[in-house]
Amino acid sequence: MEESLAGMDSSWCKEEMNGVNLGDSRLDERSLKLIEQLSAKPLGSIGEACGDWASTKAAYRFFSNEKFSMHDVLVPHIKRTAERCNNYDQILLIQDTTSFNFGAREYIEGLGLAASGSKTAYGYYMHTGLAVTCEGKPLGVMSQINWSRKRKDGKKVKVHPFETSEGERWCWSVAQAKAQINEQIKVITVGDREIGKGEFFGKSEKDDFLYNVRVTKNRTGEIAGERGKITELLIKSGVKASYQLELKQSRGNQSYARSERTKRTAEIELFFSKAAIHDYKENKMINCFAIYAKEKNLLVKEDSVDWLLLTNVDVMTVTDALERVNWYKVRWEIELFHKILKSGCQVEVLRLETMERLEKYIAMMSIVSWRILLISYVNKISPDEKCDQILAEHEWKSLYCKIKKTSTPPDELPTVRQAVRWIAQLGGFLGRKRDGEPGITTIWRGWTRLIDISETWLLFNQGAICG
Repeated sequence: MEESLAGMDSSWCKEEMNGVNLGDSRLDERSLKLIEQLSAKPLGSIGEACGDWASTKAAYRFFSNEKFSMHDVLVPHIKRTAERCNNYDQILLIQDTTSFNFGAREYIEGLGLAASGSKTAYGYYMHTGLAVTCEGKPLGVMSQINWSRKRKDGKKVKVHPFETSEGERWCWSVAQAKAQINEQIKVITVGDREIGKGEFFGKSEKDDFLYNVRVTKNRTGEIAGERGKITELLIKSGVKASYQLELKQSRGNQSYARSERTKRTAEIELFFSKAAIHDYKENKMINCFAIYAKEKNLLVKEDSVDWLLLTNVDVMTVTDALERVNWYKVRWEIELFHKILKSGCQVEVLRLETMERLEKYIAMMSIVSWRILLISYVNKISPDEKCDQILAEHEWKSLYCKIKKTSTPPDELPTVRQAVRWIAQLGGFLGRKRDGEPGITTIWRGWTRLIDISETWLLFNQGAICG
């Protein structure tokens, strides 16, 4: 049964944190209170979210408590995510690694050198497995793990927990998801080029993991007994299909900008075939299917679609190949997720003094980020539905009155699209014809204003809602 999206009020927080067990009922209650406060003020500091000094001190004590870990915070949400996954025959587990940079704050215990390469910037890495439907609906976080790298001053850092290398994180994430989800559900990993650099393919064959991942264009392999670069072998076999692919306009390598680009239509040539690739660790050939989606007639090279995908899900027809390409397109949802977490929630400005405390906070904000991502998705696929799909009654009424500068809400419910655009207006979206649909950032900013507006409206209109 599909979950209700109505509102970002406390009802969804109670649902996602249901069954939390941090080893103390008082901590369980505090976790629920905190996620309600943080979801209402995601752009502010912990102090702003909590509202007063007593609540702020309680929040800092919560994150400093050593009785529980960041994983304990995520457990109830992961269980809810698994329940949502069980409504589908197959789901995509989109994976990606991001890094947090806390600048020159070397005093934060556990941090290593940041990904920027600077010797005076400190941070850590986070790998997330996000469950989505094959159409792109975000179902929730299924796995999350953090680590940091050695620092020059020799201070202790939180190293990765894997037996050999960081590259194990991809298979670890799949195993975590499969352990939670009903075994009848197909779990298909979707990842970008980094996933193909390690032992993932051999491990996937051994543990029966399904995948649909992009690899570098110079990957070598065999097609029909001929060895060479897979892209060249596929092109040699001839075009299997030409089609139009809807994309967001590219802006070079600014990965987080991809989420808010204006759309364009790309003319794509599609090649696919059975293939085999060499697994260097096991020194054997791994059977799979190769798909090459190549854009033609585009002048700016770095903007073109030039995707070599490998999958162990059968590709027998053009329809199959197109579906696998669309699965890869869904991968951008995890970049949106990380953008919300880093830019929307502004976690890198936190003043918590240990990596362990940061992890607990970011785990909690990951749940909030998923919720915003879900609301954005509903706006994309069901814009004409009534807005009570995403807003509680007091929220949409106060929103309407604020935007329309009236004290009387309408008799008819606005649509999801109208409501989301109004929320974005609160966040600075101008709504001009050339602006297209609002992006995550303006929706996020607008949401923080709507919380205050709706709470104030509720105080003066409680009778109207209750009646």
